[in-house]
Amino acid sequence: MPTHPGAVPTTGAAYEGAAGLHAYRKASAETCAISALDDPRSFHAQCRVHHLGSSVLMDVRSSSLRYLRSARHVARGAYDHYQVTFNLSGQIHYRSGRQSTVVRPDDIIVLDSARETDAYAHAPDQGSAHALTLFVPRAALAPLRRAPGGGHLLLLERDEVLAQSARDHLSQVLGTIERNAQPQMQAAAQGLSVALKDNAPVL
Repeated sequence: MPTHPGAVPTTGAAYEGAAGLHAYRKASAETCAISALDDPRSFHAQCRVHHLGSSVLMDVRSSSLRYLRSARHVARGAYDHYQVTFNLSGQIHYRSGRQSTVVRPDDIIVLDSARETDAYAHAPDQGSAHALTLFVPRAALAPLRRAPGGGHLLLLERDEVLAQSARDHLSQVLGTIERNAQPQMQAAAQGLSVALKDNAPVL
């Protein structure tokens, strides 16, 4: 999924067809390279961005896409965030270095945006890939230790206690967004960060 909220120019923006894919790729070019996994004419994407103090929540629904964040993207970017992605629909195949993992619906993945990643978001039949991604400044989650073997992808499967707790915190975040309660939005996002920082295994 998108590797930084700067990849989306306008919250609520909708993109369709080959022309929409071109615009979406252009908007994302500084942070990642996007390519369609299906016929570009059937491409669609809709993005919403919510600013939660120092964190940003991005809501993306799309057709099947590949998001490649290369060493070149990392080197020229100034982003220093962890990316916490709640997968709601479809499957996301992530690869970073020698590590790879599959993120299924209701799974959560935490990754370091300062690392190269290659993600394939596969939409379900007759539907869209849908994920909510929280971009959290490194200081809010550090220190998360590196995983054994040097991996940078932390998968929290849907049945894990921490994943369930994180989803509860996310529900609180979404509730504050719906009420447009800005101070509570920031507090809820901080609560989610604290829950991950205090309880997450190594990253």
